[in-house]
Amino acid sequence: LLIMVKRGRMKPEPKAAPKRKAAPEPELEPISDEPVENKLLTFIKDNVKEEVIEKLDKLKENYKKEHAKKMKSIIEARKQ
Repeated sequence: LLIMVKRGRMKPEPKAAPKRKAAPEPELEPISDEPVENKLLTFIKDNVKEEVIEKLDKLKENYKKEHAKKMKSIIEARKQ
């Protein structure tokens, strides 16, 4: 089989590129020396992170809708 590949009779199968894994979140040092304050600040940070993710998702959806509208008008203009 390898000889046939070398002679050009068979094409080798392309290798799939390995999928990239998301980088793990680094373990953070405590924000404060006070445990209650540290828990509160961590809670606030996590909530802000979730809100930012939600807002980004909304922005992406709005962008997709606006882009689709623009493309639709361009496509219709080309048809005429």
